[in-house]
Amino acid sequence: MLKIKYPKLTLLLISYLVVFFIFKNWLAAGNVFILGLGYVGALIAGMMYSYGFTASIGTAIIVLMAGEYNIWVTGLIAGLGSLVSDLVLFRFIRSSFQKEIDRLGEEKVWRIFKVSRKNNLFIKKYIIPVVASGVIASPLPDEIGVTMLAADKLVNNKFFALLSYVLNTAGILIILLIAR
Repeated sequence: MLKIKYPKLTLLLISYLVVFFIFKNWLAAGNVFILGLGYVGALIAGMMYSYGFTASIGTAIIVLMAGEYNIWVTGLIAGLGSLVSDLVLFRFIRSSFQKEIDRLGEEKVWRIFKVSRKNNLFIKKYIIPVVASGVIASPLPDEIGVTMLAADKLVNNKFFALLSYVLNTAGILIILLIAR
């Protein structure tokens, strides 16, 4: 029998692939519908902006909204949608994946980066949050950045919510300003 070392992470990856192949045609047709919803569509586009398989679609809808709606209101509402998605993901990872994340952190491959305890603390305290913040602010899938922050026990829900909203809203506003 096949023993999977990280069953929950593997199942999550497989579920993303299955959803993508099942819904890829529907997602393209749904763009027009979401755009017609006005600011509710901005909330939905913001939610899509955060997830891997819908990030490009959410970004495209946000770009289209730049010509139709007030970019500041659209940005704030879409940022709220991204926050909702990120909070769901953050809490899910914290509650369901913590044991596997801890085990993954002990793998030999990571020991290459752990030169000393001092460097390890520097990486955890500064490098990982900066990289995670960059990923969350960009149109890249937030799962990577959220997972990095969820693995850090020092990041609480309130701090994460504030950080996620500010970063996603800033990223969305930049996209809206460029598209305008």
